[in-house]
Amino acid sequence: MVHGLRELGHDVDVATPYESTADIHLPHPVIGKSLAANNTLAPRAHIPKFLEAAYQSLRYWPDNEIDWAQAALKKIQDEADIDQYDCVLTTSPPESINYIGYALKKRKADLRWIADFRDSWLVNPLMRSRHLFYRRTLERRIGAKWLKKADLIVGSRPDILEEMSTFAPQVRTLHIEQSAVALGKTKTVINSNLWPFESDEDTVLVHLGSFLNSDYRRSIRPLLEQFSVALRERPHLRLALYGNLTFDERKLANKTAGCHYFGNVSRSVAWHLMSRADGLVLANAPNVLSVPGKLAEYIMAKKPIIFLGSIPKLVKSHIEKYQLSPSEQMIAVADENLVPPNVAQPSPATLAKSLLGALTTSTD
Repeated sequence: MVHGLRELGHDVDVATPYESTADIHLPHPVIGKSLAANNTLAPRAHIPKFLEAAYQSLRYWPDNEIDWAQAALKKIQDEADIDQYDCVLTTSPPESINYIGYALKKRKADLRWIADFRDSWLVNPLMRSRHLFYRRTLERRIGAKWLKKADLIVGSRPDILEEMSTFAPQVRTLHIEQSAVALGKTKTVINSNLWPFESDEDTVLVHLGSFLNSDYRRSIRPLLEQFSVALRERPHLRLALYGNLTFDERKLANKTAGCHYFGNVSRSVAWHLMSRADGLVLANAPNVLSVPGKLAEYIMAKKPIIFLGSIPKLVKSHIEKYQLSPSEQMIAVADENLVPPNVAQPSPATLAKSLLGALTTSTD
């Protein structure tokens, strides 16, 4: 969307934890930090897991990124002249990001706020704790309070828009499929710490993103099990994991032969990694509507995609013709027998025009 708005001649400032792509850098305790820093995020040994989870569930509303969102809001207010902006666009998850849109809208009444949602928040959330009665009840109050301030709600699926309309019926909605823009050749240099695969014989499969940290139903185990099966048939396969994994997920990954975990990376680094990969792994939870946000970028990378769990409708006809298990898909990549999905995506400028058209209509 940023690319599309800029193509149309609009000035856009991006506020993000990723310093390389930020106009306003919002430091984050994990994102953008080194692998060594990420690996220090082990659970505190003297606190049982259930107590740690209970504390986080009671302490953080609507999620554990709210402290970061509040700090980010302060930095935006300190570094940016809010009066020069006509619009703010927030995209979630994490849902705490909506607090920034809500607060900026309260400060400047004529600022138009676009709230973009890629996942369900209040009806079918991907965080297990949000299904608890007390959290569901209070978060719906928070969500309704915040969303009523929005000028436009954008969603990647119709059911998300229906959900948000329940809590903010007066706010206009717009359905926009997730899409991506190819970054092309980047100046990003990937060092050996992030890409130690120097042998020409290595077939590297890349997974970008989280598992349980993104969806409580998305286990890392099926991926590791399927990879282990494929590795026995093709010993030169390698699995590279980039993203925010839990401590237990990191332990499982480190115990799996041929698997390497590298922590969080910026979007520009992620694009470079996708361009170097032999295949890309999309691990979705079974029997769910949600689509991992990386799918659009994977398609733009024009690399073979290995699917686990629910297959998104966007590429279902492509993958069904193979009738292969995930391990067989991995072997097919190693044998260069799996082709990238050929799926057309709207241009960034087209999406930006739709967004601006809906925003104009909502404020008439």
